[in-house]
Amino acid sequence: MERENKVMRDKINIIYNHKMDWILSRLAKGLIAGLPNARDVDYGDDALINAPDTAINYYINLRTGYKKPSAAIDVGLFDHKAPDADDYTKAQKLDHVICITPQYKRHLENMGVEVSLAPLPVDTAAYTPKLVLGFCSKFQVGPYN
Repeated sequence: MERENKVMRDKINIIYNHKMDWILSRLAKGLIAGLPNARDVDYGDDALINAPDTAINYYINLRTGYKKPSAAIDVGLFDHKAPDADDYTKAQKLDHVICITPQYKRHLENMGVEVSLAPLPVDTAAYTPKLVLGFCSKFQVGPYN
């Protein structure tokens, strides 16, 4: 029997916008530093996104990063719904979505999207608010579509 030359799919692409220095970029850099098979990938780098050794493409902010399906497992972080964006359409095309809020998780699950919840932690020893604000009125959450 002939031996096949197969490339092992073991790379996890952490895909984010390298031009922005914001909290999600710092999250991406932390994942890259902590995962041994992680690869730092900028939005639009189709060569790495579709590389034969890519097992998972993790789009930090699926709204601006995800364009089309790849041969790997496509996962996206859904942080919030932007007005006039096609976030839900993009989420439906991914293999899996990670949400940081329960309301978006429920909404996406109702659309048939495979979703996990990963709430953001708060270090209460390092963060203590100096000012607490209250709200007295009718508060209504808008529609999610």
